[in-house]
Amino acid sequence: DGMGSVRLPAAMCGLVGLKPSAELLAEGGWFGMSAHGPLATTVADTAVLLSVLAADPSLASVPTPSPARIGTSTTVPLLRTPVPKELVAAVSTAAGHLASAGHTLTESAPRYPATMVLGMTARWLAGPAVQAREFDFSRLQRRTRAHVRAGQLVQRAGLIRERTRENWVARAAEFFADHDVLMTPTLSHWPVKAGRWHEKRWLTNVFPSTRLAGFTGQWNFAGYPAITVPVGRSVVSGLPTSVQLVTRPGGESLLLGLAAQLETANPWPRTARK
Repeated sequence: DGMGSVRLPAAMCGLVGLKPSAELLAEGGWFGMSAHGPLATTVADTAVLLSVLAADPSLASVPTPSPARIGTSTTVPLLRTPVPKELVAAVSTAAGHLASAGHTLTESAPRYPATMVLGMTARWLAGPAVQAREFDFSRLQRRTRAHVRAGQLVQRAGLIRERTRENWVARAAEFFADHDVLMTPTLSHWPVKAGRWHEKRWLTNVFPSTRLAGFTGQWNFAGYPAITVPVGRSVVSGLPTSVQLVTRPGGESLLLGLAAQLETANPWPRTARK
């Protein structure tokens, strides 16, 4: 998960997907942006998978969380692009379930710095360029070669700046001083149809991918844990709807506990429709 690649597929498929804190697995890929995380059909299975990845058996237990202060936001940070109504409605549905479980919910969001998008995009570009050094460049797909070239330009331009990340982390910490959790939609747009995307040009891939990820990549940049939880289905398309929960570093157990409460209040189907 470098910009949402655990949480976004989970949201598209009606699964639970967890991106851990940057420090939990200590991988450090993509200049600290990328982290492995579990996808599963239940919260309990997600917790077990996380405990194995982290080599920490205590993470397999899903606690009942104490009353939490949850801020909700359905506005795409900085870009403010429109979010489909049914994806917005998923946040309202989940908020109702969590309020019934004893949590306090208010509409609130961090003060996202204008430099955040440039900072995380630079790492998203340059990270794969570093990884590509281990491979024969000529054997990479056309779109991958274009991504690597862009990442090399970013590195040469000195755009991987720790100060940019520090500014965003300070803003995130400011928000979480008054809130325990942030809840947003997971997807900022409906997914595109399946196709042979690996045969298409890099820019053709970039636009639909980034269009989906308006709520996810900033938490890779900050190193905060985030989980996506199914909420329902679109009455128009039948596609799953979901929410993302974010908390402070080290708060995976809190996220799992809240996700379990949503699962209890609103169980989701564990298999695809026939």
